[in-house]
Amino acid sequence: MTHKIGMHYTFKEGVLHCRVELDNGAYKILGPQLKAELELGLLEGERMENTSEGGAVYELTFSDLDEHEHFTRTFFTMVKKNY
Repeated sequence: MTHKIGMHYTFKEGVLHCRVELDNGAYKILGPQLKAELELGLLEGERMENTSEGGAVYELTFSDLDEHEHFTRTFFTMVKKNY
């Protein structure tokens, strides 16, 4: 089974911005974990919109390397565990 996960980075004014795009299948699996991380304050950002295919788009920001490293490890672990 293949699901699309898009991650687009921009760096502006000392802050790393990451746009995470999940298709419907990836959102069903990864969406609850991302929501929990945001609600607990472990990630900074927000869910921006739904995609036309039933997925979701998140905008995340990282002001230091530790925040981005936490996200990368957590996200990779979620993907590896669920796929």
